[in-house]
Amino acid sequence: MVVGGDGTLNEVANGILTQQTCISTDITLAMIAVGTGNDWGKMFGISADYEQAIRIIREGKARLQDAGIVEYFRGTVKENRYFINIAGLGFDAIVVQRTNLQKEKGRKGKALYFMNLLQSLMLYSHTSVEMEIDGRKIEQDVFSISIGIGRYSGGGMMQTPFAIPDDGLFDITIIKKIRKADIILSLKKLYDRSILLHPRIEGFRGKDILINSVPLIHVEADGETLGHSPIRFQIIPKSINIVYDHFPE
Repeated sequence: MVVGGDGTLNEVANGILTQQTCISTDITLAMIAVGTGNDWGKMFGISADYEQAIRIIREGKARLQDAGIVEYFRGTVKENRYFINIAGLGFDAIVVQRTNLQKEKGRKGKALYFMNLLQSLMLYSHTSVEMEIDGRKIEQDVFSISIGIGRYSGGGMMQTPFAIPDDGLFDITIIKKIRKADIILSLKKLYDRSILLHPRIEGFRGKDILINSVPLIHVEADGETLGHSPIRFQIIPKSINIVYDHFPE
């Protein structure tokens, strides 16, 4: 059982998926959400209320969900990390990095991510990306890319609003080069599931994603700051067993 936020959950999921004592699906993952965003829990109806969360654990409904593995570089060293919710590249990674640095200094609260989002807009522009999704090549100037198993990130934003956590596919949302004023005017779309209706935003699905860029593009996964391109994502279908209240369809 995890008592914590999305970062703690990611640590435990990585422990489950890297250990070699038993098959990962023989371990059941349950959560009492006490973090800032609790975005993974939102998707499965995990309440931030302790008593409700304990009720869900006692009922013990369990189901398999997908996981992802991301390979990236930290300098010249190649590393990898598992994740079970959402990874972000470009602007998203910059916001997460700023937020994590402030958390290390003791700042917290649900508005922290949103404030860093607005402040980071002044510093970030776009990145030229070469991308392959299951062999389909895309070249684009992008503001951000979201790779989702789940739907929620950043304390309730839905950048991959129709992701299904056990369909064996990533949902991919690409925000192309866009005016900063347009981003501010479109923030509502991050919360009402209409983000893919924006003319500068495209959605895809896939299992195997390769990303290279000029300049380097940075990546985060489940709110954990990682490294930079070149980057590869691969889906691991139904690889982790989770306790839930309701399962998104």
